[in-house]
Amino acid sequence: MRRKRCLPEIGPVGLALVLTTVAGLVDAAAYLALGGVFVANQTGNCVLLAIGIAERLPLDDALPGPNRGVSEPLTSLAAFCVGVAAAGWLDSRILGRVTAIWPLVGAESLLLVAAAVPGPNWARVGLAAAAMGVQSTHGMRLGINGVPTTVVTSTLTRLFAGSSENSHRRRGSRLLALVWLLYMIGAIVGATVTGLWSFTTICLCAAAMTGLGAAARKPRSG
Repeated sequence: MRRKRCLPEIGPVGLALVLTTVAGLVDAAAYLALGGVFVANQTGNCVLLAIGIAERLPLDDALPGPNRGVSEPLTSLAAFCVGVAAAGWLDSRILGRVTAIWPLVGAESLLLVAAAVPGPNWARVGLAAAAMGVQSTHGMRLGINGVPTTVVTSTLTRLFAGSSENSHRRRGSRLLALVWLLYMIGAIVGATVTGLWSFTTICLCAAAMTGLGAAARKPRSG
């Protein structure tokens, strides 16, 4: 007899929405708590790294604003890429198994829990960015166009590019709008909770959300 599930079942779209919210939470919290660096939005880190390099050139006095470091965005970029590569390696060895979701989700959750432990900013940035790298690989596996689960640039592009299309495309636009909204809500909550409590609280909440989302996902048939 099949055991009764304690959680409502969600499909790949539902899980992608959960993961997108997690990215908003962690990204906003890391930016506020860990020295103005992103852990999911690596495009932003490329810009921060470029500004930090430009400020170290002979003409740095011509640049407005406070000086920025290069170590934090560089650490985040490197750790994110390591997370993607490790998740891809792991995924290539578990692809097609019924329980294939758990190694990736487990790795992301463990990295987030490790990032919750107080320590040097660079270490926490690296752990959180690696977790988002794993999540990006997982989001890619879900295969939902315009929903990478860690950034919303492609989501907004597809949303507005398809806004004048047929009714089927418009139905897809509603999902893309929801993705953007949940990322924003996650970021607002992440910023608020970080201000009230700590980055540690956000990391633990994000790890719990990731695990619960995976536990609620519909089991594969067959």
